[in-house]
Amino acid sequence: MGENMKEYKTLTVKDRWFGEGITAAKIQELLTEEVQNGWELVSISNLAKPASFRIFRDTLLLVFKKDK
Repeated sequence: MGENMKEYKTLTVKDRWFGEGITAAKIQELLTEEVQNGWELVSISNLAKPASFRIFRDTLLLVFKKDK
């Protein structure tokens, strides 16, 4: 039973009020780092939240897994 055990990890990536926000380069850097550490990306979701009138802040939720 223990031979198929998985370990899961979640990370959030948030945009910034002042700055370039979430970029493809930042996501690629994060993914590369996690894959090099043995993690496999399972899913990615955008958890956009209203920050103020007509402005939304993006937050990405990344879920990774690897064998225990």
